[in-house]
Amino acid sequence: MILGMSRFKVANGMEAQVKDAFLHRPHLVDHVPGFLGMETFTEEKDASAFYLLTRWTDAGSFRAWHASPAHHQSHRGIPKGLKLDPSFTEIFVLDRLSDAQLSPSLRENVDDAGELLASVLGASETLHFLVATGEGIITACNPAIARALAIPETTLVGSSFWELLAEADGRALRERFASGRRSPAERFPLNFTSGPEPSTLACWVDVHPTHFTIVGEPAPKPDAGYNEELFGLNNELAVLARENARRGKELDRAKAKLQETLDELQRTHWHLRKLSEVLPMCAECGKVKPGDGEWESVADYLRENSLFLSHGCCPECMEKLQANLGVGGKR
Repeated sequence: MILGMSRFKVANGMEAQVKDAFLHRPHLVDHVPGFLGMETFTEEKDASAFYLLTRWTDAGSFRAWHASPAHHQSHRGIPKGLKLDPSFTEIFVLDRLSDAQLSPSLRENVDDAGELLASVLGASETLHFLVATGEGIITACNPAIARALAIPETTLVGSSFWELLAEADGRALRERFASGRRSPAERFPLNFTSGPEPSTLACWVDVHPTHFTIVGEPAPKPDAGYNEELFGLNNELAVLARENARRGKELDRAKAKLQETLDELQRTHWHLRKLSEVLPMCAECGKVKPGDGEWESVADYLRENSLFLSHGCCPECMEKLQANLGVGGKR
């Protein structure tokens, strides 16, 4: 690959018209054999100085273009009345340094295929392309990612990229941009929450000072055998879950029945517990003291704490009671 570089300096203040002419050029060179691309630059300290760089497969293609009628026709867009500084105007042909014994690297070939790659990204159904600022504002995207997210390209450009991602992935990407670390060969998944349903892209990310570029493709789907095995495991888990739920219900019913029985025993046999208590008894008068209660007679304690006791009179007491009432007995 060679570079054709020409430089010139505007001498009569028509820099704005020259910039406009380059932005609206007729693109006559774009499909010329050997042409790879073109960029126009101005000096940071001198806006009147322009540098035009064109990339070509070889010097012969560059010289053939310069000698062609199309080249002269492309100059018809030069603003009327433009004056240049002749001492600054110059044309260079620059050869790239490379080892003639080695084939060009993949990167060198990709550098020469910008237009082709742009066409591929524009037409691809599977490659997803997106550029966003450091603040996450999308500045460019291709149709594939717009379709995947079900958002029109015109709406997607200018929107927030962070709102499309899972929160953890957005945080990780912001940290990566803040670090300035460039590792475009590294591949990692990005999970999108926008669109008809959540989706995952296997992505490459390249970080630049003011923006980042993402190229991704749908994450590989498991093969049919894996899906079948996964389906079987899911069914087994569903059966186990139902069985655990059934056993859980049986256990809950058993616990409830046990508690009901304990409550019934507590209600009907509490007097047995009372009778089994060790009661302090006065050695002199025979009264007893239950727990923290007051001293009382054994009879009073039994009346209050024994369900099997009932009222009655012994024969001796019955005779005394009848005598006092003047009834019964011998006449």
